[in-house]
Amino acid sequence: MITSAGVNTTPKVSNVGLSNAHYTGCLRPSPDCSKLALAFGNANNFEVVDFDNSTGVISNPITSPANYPYTYGINFSPDGKLLYVGTNKVGKIYQFNLEAGSATDIINSEKVIGTASIGFGLGLGTFQLGPDGKMYIAKSGMKSLGVIKNPNVLGNGCSYIDNGFTLGGGA
Repeated sequence: MITSAGVNTTPKVSNVGLSNAHYTGCLRPSPDCSKLALAFGNANNFEVVDFDNSTGVISNPITSPANYPYTYGINFSPDGKLLYVGTNKVGKIYQFNLEAGSATDIINSEKVIGTASIGFGLGLGTFQLGPDGKMYIAKSGMKSLGVIKNPNVLGNGCSYIDNGFTLGGGA
């Protein structure tokens, strides 16, 4: 932690949620840095935790069941109210409403908003928010990015376009 007194090199350890032994996906902070989302590809699930930006303490894990094969890409909507999760090798893109209520309600708010075209045996990569407010999704082996045009909109109104941005030189 960095304070006006200098740098404290003692790490802050929070023993909550899943072990990082199965971590093969992305880690993303929410736009206001109050939450972290982690994709655990080898465990086929993901987790959202509260994060205290001033102390580094992690708490209140919400862990999905292992129903999401090869999770990798993950990101929050720009307003932080929705979570997007992608399954590698399968290509499904899920949306979760983080304001649905309890942890169970959040997991049960699952909505498949699209299935990406991906190269054989490959899958979805990183989910990245652009300066234009859209979310861009890398697709291995493809010459385009998937685009979520309205990532703050709940359900299909978020408007996933599979070949939403063509890459000039390929993937």
